[in-house]
Amino acid sequence: MNANALAMLKGLLGGSGHSDDLIPFLSKKQAEELPTIQVSHFSPRTFLSLTDWAEVIHFSWLSQTLKNYPPTAQALFLAVLPPSQREDTKKMLSITFEEKSVAPFLRPFLLDYLRTTVQEPDLVSFHNLPDSPLNVLLQIERKELIHLADLLGLYDLAADLRQVVDKGLLGKIYKALNTQQLHFLHYCSKQPLKWVSAKLGLQAWDGSKKQLNHLLHFRGLVRIAKAIYPENTHFKWHLLHRLDTGRAKVIQKELYNKQDPALYSYFRNQVLHVAKRYLHSEKVS
Repeated sequence: MNANALAMLKGLLGGSGHSDDLIPFLSKKQAEELPTIQVSHFSPRTFLSLTDWAEVIHFSWLSQTLKNYPPTAQALFLAVLPPSQREDTKKMLSITFEEKSVAPFLRPFLLDYLRTTVQEPDLVSFHNLPDSPLNVLLQIERKELIHLADLLGLYDLAADLRQVVDKGLLGKIYKALNTQQLHFLHYCSKQPLKWVSAKLGLQAWDGSKKQLNHLLHFRGLVRIAKAIYPENTHFKWHLLHRLDTGRAKVIQKELYNKQDPALYSYFRNQVLHVAKRYLHSEKVS
């Protein structure tokens, strides 16, 4: 029995009020494995939902899978996706043909087939992941994850500015940042440097807000990768698939690099600080 099935069994037993009476009917192996499974928020509807997995995946991953199918098959799969995912996926694939109507008895088959082509085998549901402070990243909206990366990149900028003496360049940088960025940059400048990143290349910066924010966002994604490096593979999969394939590739590339275990808590604390303190305050304009 895989982890998801065990989690559902544990949730059902816990909700029955008779778990002590029912556990003796399990096999010895199941009874031994059951205590190792964590179920934080059991809901039969969640465990039995056909679309729960699809609702949290970025549509670019669905598009990546569906582009390999002929138009007739694409139309069938699109018809069973949640409405928001359906429209964004259609746009990304530049689909103009009409969707097909799918009989109710076919929907579970099509959704399960699509799930198996997107997810890794035996992937643990995000509801059943082991407890971790970073699980908060799976509980916030996608736009907040992106905003988190924007702010994390300011740690790199703060490190670079310690070496900048050109007042003209400093003025342009401050002018390109909004109020929240400036406040957080000030905070970052007061923090001890336990790790120094490669230079941002500010001397070659074209002076535009767009390019600076792009640089900062990329560096923020790298810091997220360093923070999640010691997390289990199931957590990493779920987090990456909440982001678009482009951002996920940036994080994956950094995950391939060897990391310093002494810095795990350093980057994790940076991510948690932003997630808990800044994501629900004033957003970057």
